[in-house]
Amino acid sequence: MNNPLDAAEDHHSDKGYEVGTLEECEKFARKRNMKYNLTIEEDPETGELVLPFTDEIMEQVGWKIGDTIDWKNNHDGSFTLSKVDKVWVMVDTVFTYRMRYCVQAPATNPEYALDDVTMETAKEFSQLPIGEQIVSHRVVSEEEALAICDVDNDYCKEWTSEKKIEVFFTKEGEKVEL
Repeated sequence: MNNPLDAAEDHHSDKGYEVGTLEECEKFARKRNMKYNLTIEEDPETGELVLPFTDEIMEQVGWKIGDTIDWKNNHDGSFTLSKVDKVWVMVDTVFTYRMRYCVQAPATNPEYALDDVTMETAKEFSQLPIGEQIVSHRVVSEEEALAICDVDNDYCKEWTSEKKIEVFFTKEGEKVEL
């Protein structure tokens, strides 16, 4: 370990620090400390207040249309805006119905009716949807979610990732018609 950066990398890698070149550090510092003065405008069509970001500002801060932005009041007349990172969350649920059967059985052994229901030889009398219960959730990478999609929906394995995301994934703020 003759290179001091190697020693620094070994020392900090277990703490989650990143070691970069001086140029990368300067670029990060410039990006981190960017300050802009923007004037709030009124949208002439909707009357809503809008904070107009130029394409140059959007590119410099690494934002794009559709990003969620956190607006923090610094209590000194200024605000700090930062992009909120998004993750995919896999939510597993169970949908439950109350099923009802009316089965004729011997008066001396009414429990025999349970056998007909278990053996699926009884006619359905009625059903009532009770609803969906969340049983688990976990954060997954997009790649993991796409792999699960291929298992759960094997008929669409040949689709592109973009098509699978459009059809099966719910993006933040997306309105879904049921």
